[in-house]
Amino acid sequence: MMNAPKDNLLIYNCKEGWGPLCEFLGVDAPSVPFPHKNKKGSLFDELMEKSDIMKRMQLEALVVSAIIIAIIVVIVSLCVSLLG
Repeated sequence: MMNAPKDNLLIYNCKEGWGPLCEFLGVDAPSVPFPHKNKKGSLFDELMEKSDIMKRMQLEALVVSAIIIAIIVVIVSLCVSLLG
């Protein structure tokens, strides 16, 4: 980044909207508002709700957690039986 020619480098923040980006690319700004898809972190929530893969991952995480808890309960029970 330090060696990039200034006319080929755009340091850009999405909060700036279309202006700096379109100026850098040498094009007119679109007439539609700049998309702020993930402004409040909604992209993650939307992905979690709509994605079949994410739903499956959630289910698998829940199953693995239940198995781990069951194993811990069994180990504690065995220790109490042996020591008690």
